[in-house]
Amino acid sequence: MDGGEQETIFAAVDVGSNATKILIWEVAGDSRVRERFQKRYPLRLDDVFRTGRIQPPTVARLTDTFADIAGLCRQHGVAATRAVATEAFRSAANAREVADAVALETGIEIAVIPAQEEARLVAEGVLQDQPVHSSTFLIFDIGGGSAQVSRVDRPAGGSAAAAETFSMPLGAVRLREMFVHGDPISPADYEALQEHVRACLTVGLAKLVGQWAPWAIGCGGGVRFLHMMCGIHTGALGQDQPVRLDPLEHLCQTIWPMPVAVLMRNFGIDRERAEIIVPGAVVAVNLMKHAKVAELRPSRRGLRDGLLAEFLRHIRSYSQN
Repeated sequence: MDGGEQETIFAAVDVGSNATKILIWEVAGDSRVRERFQKRYPLRLDDVFRTGRIQPPTVARLTDTFADIAGLCRQHGVAATRAVATEAFRSAANAREVADAVALETGIEIAVIPAQEEARLVAEGVLQDQPVHSSTFLIFDIGGGSAQVSRVDRPAGGSAAAAETFSMPLGAVRLREMFVHGDPISPADYEALQEHVRACLTVGLAKLVGQWAPWAIGCGGGVRFLHMMCGIHTGALGQDQPVRLDPLEHLCQTIWPMPVAVLMRNFGIDRERAEIIVPGAVVAVNLMKHAKVAELRPSRRGLRDGLLAEFLRHIRSYSQN
């Protein structure tokens, strides 16, 4: 790779439990970046949470998805691609077999990353454009298969970095498979969901101690949709407004008895999101309560942005050597 002024096209692919996403950037020789293209594939890997394996029909759809991604990379002249898979692949007994099959068919290798690395990359991505006014704060990443909490420290005069991370099997897709047995959700299923989330947080965050800001940064598609839905529910729309605990808890209590079709109609969301928004809301509410944060500030950054930050470090290291 030329460390001079030559432009490099970099693609980051996030194989999540609810969707696969690609983002392509133009990276100049001085590390300036410009987003060129992005696409989301609504490929849900929920069979993993039912059977422990990625089933053949899903493998076929995943391979087709990566064939399309490979074509996009050729079309855009991508020189470097980094594709990572998270909780669904971590939970699948046949993850390595599936990744090898995709690589054989499309030429793109999928790296299955540990939960701690996922949380670190998410934190790096989020911190690229978040103004930090506190020495210590939390990042909540609520995904399809898992939820991560990162405690971020910023030393005086230094740059912010994730000091410790905690990962729990509290993704919205996973919880839907475990607890949602009808439409709408039954009171018994909802109570079982609540109890499970509280119990997991009690264990998973037992070692999260110290003082931090009374707000957290929230990322993941579910957080952004909850932000939008809170605005509709309260009549206080505004991208700069944080998600506050009381309105979010009220929203959760309002939407959990709603059928999916009513959620779609009332909040303008698609079926894929409506099916998992209640488990995601339950996780968000209980995370905020457990960590004693009153506001959740949504971020559009995430894992793919962390992969870009990692790539930029490699470029700088190459240029210096």
